Amino acid sequence: MSRPALLFLLLLPALSARAEPISGSFRGLTLSLGAGRSVCARVTFDRRVAEAGGRVFVLDAAQESDEQAMRLSEAVIARRGGLSSRAGSTARRHGVPAVALGQGRWDGRGPALYLEEPLYGAAQIASGFSYRSVVGFKERALREGDAVIVDAANGRVILVLPEEAEARLAAAEAARAYDGLRDAQALEQWLAQTQDARRGAALLEELIPRAVVGSMSADDLSRVRRAAELSVPASARAEMRRAEARAFALAAREAKRRAEDRAEDAAEARGEKPADFAAAAAAGGADRPEGVELPENAWERFVESNDLAQWLERTLDDASLGLRRKSERIREKIMAARLDSSSPAGAAALSAAARGGLVIGEDAALKAVGPAEVLDRVKQVWAASWTPGPLGARQRAGRGLAYGGRVRVETMTTADVSGVAFSRDPGSGRRERVFVEVAPGSLERILAGDVETSSYFLDRRTGREAAPRSGPAAAALSAERLARVARLARALDSWKDAGIEVAFSFSGGRLIAHYARALESPRPVLPLDDPFAPRPDAQFLNIKPVAR
Repeated sequence: MSRPALLFLLLLPALSARAEPISGSFRGLTLSLGAGRSVCARVTFDRRVAEAGGRVFVLDAAQESDEQAMRLSEAVIARRGGLSSRAGSTARRHGVPAVALGQGRWDGRGPALYLEEPLYGAAQIASGFSYRSVVGFKERALREGDAVIVDAANGRVILVLPEEAEARLAAAEAARAYDGLRDAQALEQWLAQTQDARRGAALLEELIPRAVVGSMSADDLSRVRRAAELSVPASARAEMRRAEARAFALAAREAKRRAEDRAEDAAEARGEKPADFAAAAAAGGADRPEGVELPENAWERFVESNDLAQWLERTLDDASLGLRRKSERIREKIMAARLDSSSPAGAAALSAAARGGLVIGEDAALKAVGPAEVLDRVKQVWAASWTPGPLGARQRAGRGLAYGGRVRVETMTTADVSGVAFSRDPGSGRRERVFVEVAPGSLERILAGDVETSSYFLDRRTGREAAPRSGPAAAALSAERLARVARLARALDSWKDAGIEVAFSFSGGRLIAHYARALESPRPVLPLDDPFAPRPDAQFLNIKPVAR
């Protein structure tokens, strides 16, 4: 049986599934997608515990001293912060999934984060849609050691019930082991040894999204699904099938959304694409500041001079290491290696950074204050391309070692206002809106991550405001400037064929584009036809009742 046909049979339970509200689920703003996959782990509010790794780091708003803890965490939950906040910029730089909840009561004494969970009423039908209105709220507390699921791709945090925590955590660990070894038999044995009826459902919820995007074979999923049914008593199978159907419905909906977006990308791509970022920025009405490109072979020379080539290959081929562990080892090796100031790359970087500037790599941009910092910053932006997000994307595409290491060192430009624009709605990933955050002054204030910003949602095609602006008036952009930013975002999105984050500045009438990076690398998506489309009755209106 072909793989699509087998997956169709596996998807049949999803066709009749309703997307019921998930208990303990809270929506927020996606700050960083990380590897694009949900994370299940225990939380910590303690920076030192987070630095030991393996935890979800919960914080009120990120401080400069939190960077190491964020880098080593499985995921980050911030109570507050926008896309250009320190939490957002740091998480994206290190490829760590992060969500800002934008709500809750912070208790630093506990520590704890208190959240208001909506309570839904009975299902109602209107115009062919089934929905549930919010009829009230109950307080939920997130405390040290609680288990959570961080689903950054959907901007969602789920508080796992205590009685389900061990099953969810164990299933997440088993799924990560499969990612490294691709051993379905090990999962079958793991299920056969357990007496916990919840583990089968939890494991399927972890694995189904992998199968839909192609990182788990349909044959392996079918084997695990049979083993899961055999591992639970008959009385628990109905609940497991409901959980399975929900997971299939959500995964199929996400896959279809991605397919639709890529179809729109293809429809927009007309004519010849710009050759490079400078040409794409020019097509969007912007130019670049003065700067120096490091030699094209700078990364290769660095790898060769530090005898890293075979070591990198062995590390990536080591099936006993998970993605995060591989990433950590590689980044440590890069930072410990020597970048000689007399090498062509070192000399070019030092000459460009004589007055201070911005070191821009494929996956990070860092400020360098003069020559003393620039060589270290070059290694840091190289290391950023080996964080779990970029590394995982290359590995899924079968080109883990295919990294060019392009770096540019730019002179920092004096500006009236600077910001970052996201060519697609960062919360939903949809293409209809452009999101912009700005602050007065040069780009270095935005990169510092601790400045108050103004935020805009813009209509993608017109550049007009699609929602009320938030933030201080001092950073306000005129309608004409907003339209120019939207045009730049569209041009770079079309060039990358993906959602992009672009850093920009206005200096008088000049629009300057500093760098752009893809928010998410393309993933394989199975062809999904109408039978897999989200059902009209799988919609919810999160409406607070109006007091009468």
